[in-house]
Amino acid sequence: RQLMLFQNLLAACLGWIFLCTSASAGFWWFTAASAAATQAMYIAIFCAAWRAKARGWDDAIVLIGSLTSCMGLVLGLRAPEDIGVSSVVFTSVMAALLASLVLIAVARRHCLPQPACANMSQPLTE
Repeated sequence: RQLMLFQNLLAACLGWIFLCTSASAGFWWFTAASAAATQAMYIAIFCAAWRAKARGWDDAIVLIGSLTSCMGLVLGLRAPEDIGVSSVVFTSVMAALLASLVLIAVARRHCLPQPACANMSQPLTE
């Protein structure tokens, strides 16, 4: 409980430092990277939901959610005007960050051991 309180206090202090000083550009980089990663995660969740569920009337919700997340990701890759970095550099860094996250996720998926039940040819009986 004390650790969580300390972490929240530290995050709030860092947020104030970044927002109220010339380090606000650094805070924007962290915020933009976090937002882009979150939108990419939501896109992956909506794609998984699309693949896993049976087709029905609620497909529209999955499509709207995935389109909204794609739009949020595209808008999140735009550089703000007040950080002093060109859009090309900002977008390239954010795209490289997202690509590295995807590569890490794919590599971890292939390196994880398969569950024991995945290799069983017969169902379990009691």
